[in-house]
Amino acid sequence: MSDRRLLVVQPSADYAQRVCAQFPGALLVTTPERARQLGGLDVVAADLDRPASAFEALRSQLRRRGAQPGGITCFVCEHLAVTAFLAERLA
Repeated sequence: MSDRRLLVVQPSADYAQRVCAQFPGALLVTTPERARQLGGLDVVAADLDRPASAFEALRSQLRRRGAQPGGITCFVCEHLAVTAFLAERLA
């Protein structure tokens, strides 16, 4: 049986901490710059301005971990389009 993960796109550092406290298996999908701020958390660094590239990075990480998405969320208006793209591709 595969591991189901909550995916969170581009959370702030404080939001990432709260999410990970409530959902310990959460996988954070962020820009490389934000990933550096989230040291110690489970992060996939990706170019969020290039949705197809972000999808490939995320899919690669999920495969390596034997994980499946269990849901996806984002609270940053600028990244809602890439979140929708990822949700559609990940079904």
